[in-house]
Amino acid sequence: MTSLLPLLRDQAHSVATIKHAMGKIRDTVAFLNPGQNPVIAADQPLFALAKQIQWQWPEYGEDTLVIMFGGLHIEKVALGSLGNLLEQSGWTSAIAEAGVASSGTAESFLTVSSITRTRLAHQITACSLYKLKKEAYQDYCSEETGRPTLTFEAWCDQRRPQSPQFQFWDLVVDMELFMLLLIRSFSLKSRDLSAMAIDQAHEQNNAAIKGDGGAIGLTEDTGALRRWMVAGPEVSHLVSAYEAISGVKDATISTKQHEQTLSAQTSFLDRVEALFRVIKEMGNPFQEESADLLVLDTKNIADPEQAELVVSHHERGKEKFQSFMEALENEEESANLSANQEEQGFFLQARAGSQQLQGESA
Repeated sequence: MTSLLPLLRDQAHSVATIKHAMGKIRDTVAFLNPGQNPVIAADQPLFALAKQIQWQWPEYGEDTLVIMFGGLHIEKVALGSLGNLLEQSGWTSAIAEAGVASSGTAESFLTVSSITRTRLAHQITACSLYKLKKEAYQDYCSEETGRPTLTFEAWCDQRRPQSPQFQFWDLVVDMELFMLLLIRSFSLKSRDLSAMAIDQAHEQNNAAIKGDGGAIGLTEDTGALRRWMVAGPEVSHLVSAYEAISGVKDATISTKQHEQTLSAQTSFLDRVEALFRVIKEMGNPFQEESADLLVLDTKNIADPEQAELVVSHHERGKEKFQSFMEALENEEESANLSANQEEQGFFLQARAGSQQLQGESA
């Protein structure tokens, strides 16, 4: 169940407003469910203000209030991180060649122009890459006939340090699966297979309350705004009940998610199979024996220094996170502290490296 608290007419981006809202949310949750710690979702600017309030005022501390980004915001950042990782890797070419999306749309997945489409592309990619990895393992087992074979997990552990290409695409699969699990953890569970984060549900709430006429001009009239906030949900409920009884408009639409339909699932499987075939024709990255990191479609060689960083990608990320948390604990520039972000593109030097090798061979 979701609901809409009274709107604030003051500027949201201020310490006083956010502190007041945090107090009201805490009191509301304590009244409805005593003993529960409130969880507040906010966009990045408001999140930063809320965290500063928690550090400044102990009564709003992290042991009594949980502040987090909205699920939709986290998903976009996670998808953007995957886009930075896959830039110039040949992934977009494979997506376009498989017919999953046009060339221009595939490029837009790197910058997450559409969250829904980008998420679907990574779902298809994760399934295709996992099939390719399992096929590579099956080929390994068939070659080891008559000799003891490693388990799938042990084989993966053995292959990672041997091949940067295997290491990179294995990293991509892990990040995609982790991201999809994280998104699922933020989703509402009011319906089977629901994939709607709480901040997205709030937007849906706003749309239902506004109705067909919208809320333009209401914020300028305090009385009209109050009447709309009180009567809007009830009017929406009565209209929905009438439509359900009469069998008109949206009441006849199935409550199932569109992904649950046979046509959607068939289309998804077809695109997974198409991408699987395209990447296999380009060369299964999980069967690559070269010590170089290669672009998927052109086979250009990435900068060797960048290829070496693939192995330590996770460890370097953990080190930066630990240093960031230590700086917070030591209160070093806590008001303006931000993580040192680096766009890690392992293939950004691929074209230059390929041209250099061609020049040397000439």
